[in-house]
Amino acid sequence: MLIELWLADELETLENLHLWHAVKVHPDFLEFIYASMYRVSIPCVKFKPVVQELNIKRLDHVTTKLKDSFPQLSDLMLRMAKQTVIRDGNKMSIRKVE
Repeated sequence: MLIELWLADELETLENLHLWHAVKVHPDFLEFIYASMYRVSIPCVKFKPVVQELNIKRLDHVTTKLKDSFPQLSDLMLRMAKQTVIRDGNKMSIRKVE
């Protein structure tokens, strides 16, 4: 019980540090929220991401204090993030992220 609490605290600390929160972690699907603004969904096969099916979406209900001054740049960055993961994704797995 004590070890489980320690691991939960450690996970929460890592999530806060890296701005992500795990929503679902299964052998066939990974989903997390990044920076309280983006939902990242990754289908998997036995914990190995199917990066071509990666999906990054801006959350609809998010309201920020600052207006996005460069919405086209933000959209470009989302597309580039997906392309980068697809390009480098063959080396990734959920169990071991390099």
